[in-house]
Amino acid sequence: MEAVVVAGVALLAYSVASGYELFEWFEDWTRAHEEWNLDEVLVATLVTTISLAVYSWRRARELRRDAQLLRAAETSLAESTERYRSLFRLNPLAIVSIDVSGRFVESNDAAKALMGLQPGQLRGQHYSVLVDPADREAMGRRFEEMLAGRAQRFEISVSRADGERVDLRVTGIPIVVAGRVVGAYDLLEDVTAANRVRRELERATEAKSTFLANMSHEIRTPLTSMIAAAELLGETGLVPVQQELVARIGRSGDRLTALIDSILDFSAIEAGTTYVDTSPYNPRDLLSEAATEARRAARKKQVDFELRIDPSLPAAMTGDSGRVLQVVMNLVENAIKFTDAGSVVLAAAAAGEADDVVFTVTDTGIGLSEQDRDAVFESFHQADPTLTRRYGGSGLGLAICKELVELMDGRIWVESEPGRGSTFAFRIPAQLSA
Repeated sequence: MEAVVVAGVALLAYSVASGYELFEWFEDWTRAHEEWNLDEVLVATLVTTISLAVYSWRRARELRRDAQLLRAAETSLAESTERYRSLFRLNPLAIVSIDVSGRFVESNDAAKALMGLQPGQLRGQHYSVLVDPADREAMGRRFEEMLAGRAQRFEISVSRADGERVDLRVTGIPIVVAGRVVGAYDLLEDVTAANRVRRELERATEAKSTFLANMSHEIRTPLTSMIAAAELLGETGLVPVQQELVARIGRSGDRLTALIDSILDFSAIEAGTTYVDTSPYNPRDLLSEAATEARRAARKKQVDFELRIDPSLPAAMTGDSGRVLQVVMNLVENAIKFTDAGSVVLAAAAAGEADDVVFTVTDTGIGLSEQDRDAVFESFHQADPTLTRRYGGSGLGLAICKELVELMDGRIWVESEPGRGSTFAFRIPAQLSA
């Protein structure tokens, strides 16, 4: 009997573990033990049946769990597929898919409407049949980049089914399956109207710049004659009152000349015709020249002026000395104009270990609010109408300074608080490359 129990236990363990070829094993086992009696065989059979039932129950439970997991995976896959289909089909942005040969595979309703095509007309066509001939080579390069796994963003012109030309902004995204690029999605945005407006604005800006330049030259000629005549008149032995009137004419003429120069500079900057020189110059001589003019203007307002040249300032720089002097003088003149009492300090020094130079102009004037600090370098910006009437100015000077500094690969900034003065500074390379 002990042999039967041992055999049953062995059979139970075997059936739970594998359950394979159970009956064949049992048949072999009974042949090998024919000398055993029927009771013992029945007990062994019972143990075998129980073992098989346990194994079947466990296997059925595993199969049910596997079936549940499979159904959940199928549901998740169906939901994910439907989400993608909804994103593709219902997207208001035109979307097309292209295979590796450059032929359209699929397109949503927005793409068909954009191209003026009926359903199915786009499928199988090569993208080159729609792209403007002038853009086909560039489109080919972009498509190769997409096939290399790199997303692209660009603009092209295409022809609709009715022959109308449309400007498209394209976002190309590679389709990667199992680590291999099998095509690309193109998101198409119609920018025809936006480009038309941009071109019209560019033409309007160019016309405005041309008009301002022409008018400035037309004004400059009689103004120069008027200033020269006033200077000659002042040398004719006038009485003091007449001398003062002539001096006023001269000062007004100088302000108008400065305004015209600003308009000409601004027009040239807007038109993209402003360039910077790259010649050697001595910044110390440049600062001394600026200081001479600044002291004269400061004395008239009874404001102290000081020039501070740090020993670190290089004796030789390469760049456009005329533009640097223009920016320095504009900042100094602004500082003196908006300072009624106190001082104005012009300083220059090397910028740490970098091969740059920093110029600063510090005053004890009226200062700027936070809002004005953010907008002070914008074209035609003037902080307060009452201050404009009091101090004058066109609102172009600092905008021109910003553009000139950036043309010299530099940057300009301001630190200021209302009633506590301002510090304007700009940083440029000591050796500006051509």
